[in-house]
Amino acid sequence: MTLSPGGPRSPSPPPPHEYATDKDNHSNHSTN
Repeated sequence: MTLSPGGPRSPSPPPPHEYATDKDNHSNHSTN
């Protein structure tokens, strides 16, 4: 399994600052 930079302690996608891209940022804003 290829884990994200978040590591095993973070099964979910890495923190926003880890993948702070335009689309990701937009998704984060929409989800949160």
